[in-house]
Amino acid sequence: MDEYAFSLGPEGWHYFRALLAEYEQNPSIGLEETAFYRFFNDDRIQSVRYLNDLLFLHDPIKRSGNNGFNFYFGTYPWGDFWTKYSVLGGKPWGYHYDAAEGKMTRDLYGYRQNL
Repeated sequence: MDEYAFSLGPEGWHYFRALLAEYEQNPSIGLEETAFYRFFNDDRIQSVRYLNDLLFLHDPIKRSGNNGFNFYFGTYPWGDFWTKYSVLGGKPWGYHYDAAEGKMTRDLYGYRQNL
C-alpha cells in the first residue's frame, strides 16, 4: 500500500492500478470515463486540505476535523526517512500548507520532483 493506505495488492484498490486495469480492458477509453479521473474530480478528494481529510475519507464524522488535530501532508509519525530532507515527524508540504503558512514547497524534493 502507499502512504495513504491505498492498496497496491490484487484485492485492494489504488488509483494507478485502476487506471492501468481500465486501459488494459479498453485502450481507447476516454480520460473522463476512467476511475482515475472520477476519483480526482470527486468533491471529497477536491476538498482534501489535511492528511486527516484523506486518512478519514471513509468516515465523514472523523473527517470533519472537530478533534482539533489537523496534520499537513508530509507529517507522518514515522518521519520523512526516505530522503535527504529527513526530519522527525516529516516535513509538511502541499498547496494548503503553502497557502496557510506562506511557504512554497512545490519543489521541496527538487525541481519538479516528488517522493
